[in-house]
Amino acid sequence: MGTMPGTVRVSPDGGIAVAVSMSEGEVLFADPATLRLKRSVHVGAMPDDILFLPDGRGVLVTCMLEEIIVWLDLEGNLVGSARTGKEPRGLAIIPGLPAREAS
Repeated sequence: MGTMPGTVRVSPDGGIAVAVSMSEGEVLFADPATLRLKRSVHVGAMPDDILFLPDGRGVLVTCMLEEIIVWLDLEGNLVGSARTGKEPRGLAIIPGLPAREAS
C-alpha cells in the first residue's frame, strides 16, 4: 500500500474491500476474507476518502491534491469524475438532496 496507506472500507454486503494508497495515488480492491489484491487503479494525487454508493454501482473517492472526486465501479473501472473545492476529504450521502451524476 505504499508509504501512506489511508482509508479502508468494506462494502455493505461484505463482498469487497476498498482502500487508498495515498503515496501511490491508487485505489486498491481486495477480497475482504483473504485480503488478496484483486486490482489497483491509479486515480490521482493523494486519494483520501471512500464512499460506497447506496445503489451498489460503485465507490466515490476523493483525491485531495487533484481536487477531484472519482467514481469507480466495483471492478475498478472509471465511471466518471468531477471537480471539487480545495483539498476534498470526507464524503457523505445526505438523504433528500437531488442526485447529480459525475461527468
